[in-house]
Amino acid sequence: MDIKITGLTREIVENAMTQAKEGRHHILDEMSKTISEPRTGMKEGVPVMKSLQIKQDQIGGLIGPGGKNIKKLQENYDLDIEISEDGLVKFISTNTENIDKCMALVALQLNGPEIGTEYSATVVTIKEYGAFVDIADGVSGLVHISEFADERVRDPADYVDEGEVIKVKVLEIDRMGRVKLSAKAAAPIARKRGSAEEDANKPAPKPSDRDSRDSRDNRGRGRGPRRDSKGSKDES
Repeated sequence: MDIKITGLTREIVENAMTQAKEGRHHILDEMSKTISEPRTGMKEGVPVMKSLQIKQDQIGGLIGPGGKNIKKLQENYDLDIEISEDGLVKFISTNTENIDKCMALVALQLNGPEIGTEYSATVVTIKEYGAFVDIADGVSGLVHISEFADERVRDPADYVDEGEVIKVKVLEIDRMGRVKLSAKAAAPIARKRGSAEEDANKPAPKPSDRDSRDSRDNRGRGRGPRRDSKGSKDES
């Protein structure tokens, strides 16, 4: 070691380096008592911001009429949402889980469900041909009666109740944007009421007024032109 300062011996420098090393190790040991390794996430209570890029023409859909949709999102998930003119959406909250849930819901509302994906859906309306369900606010679809369970279903009301949450899978989205869902492809619904014997004893459903009109309208179709008593064709 080349020491040019008068009075500063090699021994003094070595002792100083040793003390510095011991001091550094002492500080690290004290720090490790509080945190021994880097955190994988932010500490609870610390504000977190995540962003999502959307198309500019989707901004109105996210805000909703009179700001109804964005206000509901902020209230339900206890966060703040900021939207810039270029479509950058910022979600700010101290609860990371709420941010992730809200971002997933926004993506679903704006882009629609994905074919082949399973969702939890709430039964809204029960009809004789199936049940309409909500996958999310503003995102709904139909579970046809044939998609309830593996067995033949005669009455959807025997299997589900309004307000019940069921598991569904997206089968198809037609060009009109209508979503076709299946419960049996995700988790077949078990029957709650009635039995197969009772179904067998139920009378067959009566044809609707529309069916009766269609039947009357179809009479005579497919026949050839009428002939008079002399065998000539009636051109009237």
